[in-house]
Amino acid sequence: VLVDESNPAFVDALRFRDPKRRFDAVWRLCKPKMICESNASTEEDAPSDEPKKPKHDHGGCGNIQPEIRREGLRLT
Repeated sequence: VLVDESNPAFVDALRFRDPKRRFDAVWRLCKPKMICESNASTEEDAPSDEPKKPKHDHGGCGNIQPEIRREGLRLT
């Protein structure tokens, strides 16, 4: 999945109970994304007393993704 799980539109798409509607909503969000983006670590230099919590990302590779079209059961 090329969309970040913290994206509000992605979270809304996962709320659909009907699997076909859920797939269609997620597919519409992911279709325009053509680059597998990795989360850049944005370290804040501000001193804080709290220990930093580890951030979990989806581990993107940064490569350009091929265009995939839906045509019945055939992916081209």
